[in-house]
Amino acid sequence: NDDDNNAPLDPDLQDQLLRLCTRDGTPEQARHAVYTLAALVNPNPLTAAKTPASAAMDKAAILREREAFDPLLKALASPSRLSLGGNNDDKIVSILTALAALAECAPFAFSVSGSRGGAGQGERAIRFALETVLLGRGDDDEQTSAEEESGDDEENEAEETSTSKLRAPQGRRKIGGKDRREANSGNDDSHLSLPCRRACAAIELLVSHIRSTVVKVRFEKSTGNQKNAKQKNGMTRSSIEPPPPEHISKIFAVLIQILQDSGLPPSNRDRKHCNSVDERAALRRCASV
Repeated sequence: NDDDNNAPLDPDLQDQLLRLCTRDGTPEQARHAVYTLAALVNPNPLTAAKTPASAAMDKAAILREREAFDPLLKALASPSRLSLGGNNDDKIVSILTALAALAECAPFAFSVSGSRGGAGQGERAIRFALETVLLGRGDDDEQTSAEEESGDDEENEAEETSTSKLRAPQGRRKIGGKDRREANSGNDDSHLSLPCRRACAAIELLVSHIRSTVVKVRFEKSTGNQKNAKQKNGMTRSSIEPPPPEHISKIFAVLIQILQDSGLPPSNRDRKHCNSVDERAALRRCASV
């Protein structure tokens, strides 16, 4: 129903879903919060746009996607959140996981360029996942940028805390002995070190971004809708560009290196924290895409 598609989102529900991604949620909760928001924003997938009417519906869906996900993307990709160390360590895995889901479910929103054609929020998130998390480069630069915005974020988070109706879940508990063996038997990864879980989440983001953009571009080409794609307002359905071949090659070179190194991450900063059997197995699984 078109009226249902155009109905505004419940602001309280949207606020709770955004909060799960940025503050209160575990990585799994953050992922499903993005999936839920995507289903509410555009319950119907993009059409092949064979008629002017269906093409107009798709353009409206893309605009709706961008409007709904722009606040979340800005919050997740802020310099203070895309940083390592300090209080951010407890949230960084959830943030990267939410960004991976956003790249998968809302590729048009994720790929929006910044002002004056500069790097957008999505591009900065990709750069952080690859250069800072996986390769261990630019930690000092990231930390400096984070400190510059930390004051504003602290004020915003204090305000969110005072108005939130949700309770933050208990922090992760270290697992040992029998409890650890029980965790290993399921999907719980809380027994893995933070650097391992962080690297796995970064890989998920990088792969999700490549997959979603390539799939969308191929869909456009197969339906013949890439011609006359760009319009003045930039809100067209064919405004996604695939990642450069050099970027894709670089990502897969990193993944191959992880496999060749028996599951050790490429960053010297994280290698000493990811040398257990479980951690190396987890990284090998993530790199075997």
